[in-house]
Amino acid sequence: MVEHGVPRLLIRTDRYLSAAVGRSIPMIVQAIAAAARQAAPPGTVGILFAEEDLQEGPRYRLLEQVVEANNRGAPRGGVPLYLLSPAAAPEPAGIDGAVLLPGDPRMEHDLAQLRMWSGPSAARLAVLEDGIAGCVVGPVQPPLWRGDEAPAGSLLAPEAVARVVAAWAPRPVLAFGGVGIANLASVLASGVAGVVVHSAVLASPDPAAAVQQLVDGLLADAGETDLAARDGDL
Repeated sequence: MVEHGVPRLLIRTDRYLSAAVGRSIPMIVQAIAAAARQAAPPGTVGILFAEEDLQEGPRYRLLEQVVEANNRGAPRGGVPLYLLSPAAAPEPAGIDGAVLLPGDPRMEHDLAQLRMWSGPSAARLAVLEDGIAGCVVGPVQPPLWRGDEAPAGSLLAPEAVARVVAAWAPRPVLAFGGVGIANLASVLASGVAGVVVHSAVLASPDPAAAVQQLVDGLLADAGETDLAARDGDL
């Protein structure tokens, strides 16, 4: 189920991780989008374009390549594409939503917007905001990738995540940080609507299979396996 138009699975880009496994970001986006269109009901899987450390010009040139890769081979459009920390973004052609960091102003564009909060203080800081469709909180698990960092004491406990879920209901809450196929069920048990992942897919030897397994886990959690099968037959 896609709650409030927000994907249940957002796959975050990471050009350093992509390069480490020999893939470009447009290459991995095209593979993810193709796999998602096969694996899930429309809107279930989205891509979160990050690269927020790039200067504005190079970042938006790369974003244009990502938009093109997302739509390649999809006459009716690609999967939902979100932009992390849009800052002074131009008119976001090809963008469906945004994930705002603390301090980022709400965008004036008519897009689905989520607010991201990190660390144990997230349960206290993640309060409802007008014009914000939901929130993203974490990290909830230790890092999956050796290059990731999660300082001691930074993890958000399941009971804290559950408090955020209750405070934001019925708006969706997504969990991020160290989420993969093996721990997906335990993360969903906190009541979140979905998850944000990156190394679980980007570092996988078979990203398409990783997307399929994550979608299967999400749909099984919501009892939607039959729906996915029916949609795949259409």
